[in-house]
Amino acid sequence: MPEAIRVMVVDDHELVRRGTVEALSEHPDIEVVGVASGESDGLALARKINPQVAIVDVRLVDGDGLSLARSLLALPVPARVILITGHSYREHVRTALSLGARGYLVKSAPVRELVDAIRAVARGRRAVSREVAEAMADELEADIVGVPSRHGRVRLTPRQREVAALLTRGLSNREMGASLQISERTVERHVQTIMRCLDARSRTEAAVLLATGRAHGEGPVPGAGSSKEVK
Repeated sequence: MPEAIRVMVVDDHELVRRGTVEALSEHPDIEVVGVASGESDGLALARKINPQVAIVDVRLVDGDGLSLARSLLALPVPARVILITGHSYREHVRTALSLGARGYLVKSAPVRELVDAIRAVARGRRAVSREVAEAMADELEADIVGVPSRHGRVRLTPRQREVAALLTRGLSNREMGASLQISERTVERHVQTIMRCLDARSRTEAAVLLATGRAHGEGPVPGAGSSKEVK
């Protein structure tokens, strides 16, 4: 059996810490190896125990989770950070993901979502609460012309931009097809093309990359510049 994912929990509310530890204890592939209540003791603890994943509250009594996340990511053995918030997240989510946090969840999320997020970020993936992704999608400009990549901008056709905007809202292929009045197969082709160019392994990861601008595509989307669509 593979070793359990080593997790650290940092939250300034004792009940939240205890509740998180208790909830995670039911999953044998996850082990909580330390808890802390603030930025300073969280960083000191991380230096001692080298957790794989750190669950960090955005607002701490002696600082803020973003500052701690930045410090954890700069350690010789960096922790993969999942930020948790019970407050407004619009002002923090882009900053959090841009500095390198792998996840961003709201405290109202079910335990299963946290467990799935821990497993995802431990494998190098990203995870955000659906409502966070939807809020980020609301901020996308309707006339987006491309997404940053390591080699310029990934260019999307008008139809791909429409699919990308709906993808960030968590719509299924059927729902996107109905909205755009195209077939599910056509939607699937566009989604696969977008994922391939963003180097995304899942629809969720593609949605996060699109919403945050942290895309890792290698070049323009194939077919960019063509207005022909298969209905």
